[in-house]
Amino acid sequence: MNRPSPLPSQPTWRWLLATAFLILVAHECHELIHTGVGRMICGAWGARDFNVWSLAEGCESWVPTLMGPLFSWSLMWIGVALLGASDEGRRWMGLAFVFAPNPLGRLLPALLGGGDEGVVARHFLGSEGPWARIAVIAVTFAIILPCLVAAWKALPERRRPLWFSLLFILGILVTGPLFLALGNGLLARGVLTETGMMGAPKLVELFTLLSVVGLVGTWRGMLPPVILLFAIGIAFQLNTLLPGPQFGNEGVQIVGGAIALIGLTLMVYSAGLFRRRGTGVRPFTETTLLVVEGPYRFTRNPMYLGMTLMLSGIGLVLGALIPLVTVPLFMGIITSRYISKEERLLAAQFGPSYEAYRARVRRWL
Repeated sequence: MNRPSPLPSQPTWRWLLATAFLILVAHECHELIHTGVGRMICGAWGARDFNVWSLAEGCESWVPTLMGPLFSWSLMWIGVALLGASDEGRRWMGLAFVFAPNPLGRLLPALLGGGDEGVVARHFLGSEGPWARIAVIAVTFAIILPCLVAAWKALPERRRPLWFSLLFILGILVTGPLFLALGNGLLARGVLTETGMMGAPKLVELFTLLSVVGLVGTWRGMLPPVILLFAIGIAFQLNTLLPGPQFGNEGVQIVGGAIALIGLTLMVYSAGLFRRRGTGVRPFTETTLLVVEGPYRFTRNPMYLGMTLMLSGIGLVLGALIPLVTVPLFMGIITSRYISKEERLLAAQFGPSYEAYRARVRRWL
């Protein structure tokens, strides 16, 4: 891993907004890992709100408590690894990953001897005395401080203290008003308190859905398979929160499953064809030749078409109308962010041969 060096440009407002949405998503992933592991151990979901959770009644285990911090620490260290990359876009992603788990929100409870880390430390040490607090502080700071040092070094030298301070407190600035004040306040008033698909109140799942939509809409460097995974998650959440008219039956579900399988096969085969021809699969990487064989005889973008078929098939399996709105939205995002730019790059590189291919084969199907 290369030593992080200062980024050459200042953070943009789009990047800051995307980082804020990433903080919201990372917060819910942290909580969901707590409750999900608890569900596996206890056999049932426990009660929760936006920031407080519990195991199912009568169940005791320290493992779910530990899993949340492990996720957040892992995300931060993945960010540190990305900060050493040569690509500037990956380095900005790494910087966002370091601050997304809200490091200040992890350090403050550790100083007070609380938080998830405090619960686990007291379990192993069997006491709540000063040694437990010292252990919590030592472990938490030893894990998080190197990540913050790497982030400091990666920030542009100009206005570095300002940007670091803003990013360091951004997690609390974002989650405090939205989740602790607004979200928990609405739950206390009985708004969407019914348990949703993942054991959380439906209001929590609605906030998560909006956060994911915001992240996909603002994060320019997100790869198409990641956008597909988010789109699938959004489809499932819509099916829980607002399914709309139902049309599902066993026949439709079988057809949907078949379409999803065809899409997966098309995507994998097309990517494999690129690799066998020695050209890059990752968007905007160097293209060594124009692939026009196999599925590329019928569509210029079989990998993206395969993803779209997967999403469409899953929507049919769910058997509701509203989740299918993710399909045109996914196609629009992929077209605007990737296909249009890739077409310009290919036209510039291959000239008349690509123009002839584009005139002969449709963009989608």
